[in-house]
Amino acid sequence: MIQREDVLVKSTGIQIPAATVFYAHATVANLDPRRSCNIRIVVFQWNGEPKVLSDDEFNIPPLGFEEVFTRIAPNHYEVRIEVDSINCLTTVFGTDQTGTPQPGFTVLNSELTPVDVPVNPEVLRKDRIERR
Repeated sequence: MIQREDVLVKSTGIQIPAATVFYAHATVANLDPRRSCNIRIVVFQWNGEPKVLSDDEFNIPPLGFEEVFTRIAPNHYEVRIEVDSINCLTTVFGTDQTGTPQPGFTVLNSELTPVDVPVNPEVLRKDRIERR
């Protein structure tokens, strides 16, 4: 589990998929040749209240990578990334049914927006209930 004080949380923002986009595909590479990194990728559906579509955690070895595919069609979606190293880079693609990236649906690591919210869906839900 990633410790909260040690993480960066980044988001794609809410994406509106085209008719050709069926999956959110996140590719994560650890560029550090000596240390592993921990990452959590949560994909939300945004139709009213956010709903978790997938929640995956990985320990990526030095110079390693992981991929996550999540079915999202035809919903608004967000990919939120929690990572403990700036050397662990993520690119998110919107892909068709064959896994081919669709033009205009790529979010590079440099385009991910830092956010100051927890990635844990249970914390999000509890926070909302307490504010009512």
